[in-house]
Amino acid sequence: MRILLISSLTNDSGSGKRLWSIACELGKLGHRVHFLERAKTGKRKKTENVVYNCSPIISFSLILEILIALVYNSFYSLFIRADVVFVLKPLPNSCIPGLLKKLLGAKVIIDIDDLDYEYYEQGLWKKMLRFFYGFFPPLFNMITVHTEALQDYVTKTIGIPQKNVFFLPQGVDYNDFSKTKRDLRLQKELGLDGYKVLVYAASLGITSDLKYTFEAVKRASEHFSKIKLLVIGGGSCLNSYQKMADEMQIGRDVVFTGYIPHSIVPKYMALGDVALNYYEPNKANKYRSPIKIREYLALGIPVVCNLEGDTYLFSKYVWIFNNQDEYSEQIIATLNDGDNPKVEQGQAFVSQNYNWQTIVADFEKILL
Repeated sequence: MRILLISSLTNDSGSGKRLWSIACELGKLGHRVHFLERAKTGKRKKTENVVYNCSPIISFSLILEILIALVYNSFYSLFIRADVVFVLKPLPNSCIPGLLKKLLGAKVIIDIDDLDYEYYEQGLWKKMLRFFYGFFPPLFNMITVHTEALQDYVTKTIGIPQKNVFFLPQGVDYNDFSKTKRDLRLQKELGLDGYKVLVYAASLGITSDLKYTFEAVKRASEHFSKIKLLVIGGGSCLNSYQKMADEMQIGRDVVFTGYIPHSIVPKYMALGDVALNYYEPNKANKYRSPIKIREYLALGIPVVCNLEGDTYLFSKYVWIFNNQDEYSEQIIATLNDGDNPKVEQGQAFVSQNYNWQTIVADFEKILL
């Protein structure tokens, strides 16, 4: 089968990684796959049976970047053959090219994996995004979602019939993570030798919230004299978070990696003694499905997190906090109890239920 996947986002976004993982698994199943996204020039990806192309990142103008992506994706779509088109998010630069292929007879599916407009304050940008979320999905043959909250939103708010909604869970490239061991050379290069290491991996953009974690780490450091926070990832807020760490007087205890390719993220995560995840309780995070928790558990690292989004699915296997005091207390407890059997149990749970290999094999059935 010929399948075209179009990401509306950049190559370093969590949603973009979700779509790329799906593309890779479809390629392994023998399908002829084309993949489009926005990325910096030279950031080409290669994998079995997947043809990768991208429109450029325009650092000085997001609107121009999206317009270029819209034109690029539309022309590309018109000149390749595709039986199925799978697009990420109800945004023009992915939906319009997908709908052009629908006119030419392709089956079109859209993945709604967040409510992006909830990240913005009231204003034109939020109104536009909310409009797109209501306008584009009904035009597609099928909608995929990854949380029960999104399933309710799609059926009750947008009005999509349940028969046209497919539950496509958030997965993890399990083998890539479960087989990764601590890299002692990398540990030394990052200045982490002799320290208890807390890892926090995220795209440092509008969806991230590090201040709460900085405060918890600061309190935990009062109980462990040699502790470091390794922040894995880059993004538009990286510089402001570096400044924030200094202002909170924990800059010397925080190591920022900046952007690194997702293919080597497991090496950095594996340096952690404890992994951290925090989502602020709000409307946007209600609909999220944190891939990082799945990746931490696949690595076999103890996880400290709060129960936002679909994190409740892993409540038996993580250390949970409900407020700032509990956050630091759970970090301390986990550092003292890292060999707890629920870590291994959590790894097995992810292997059985959230491995992209099995998730995409089920997804393939609705494409046929």
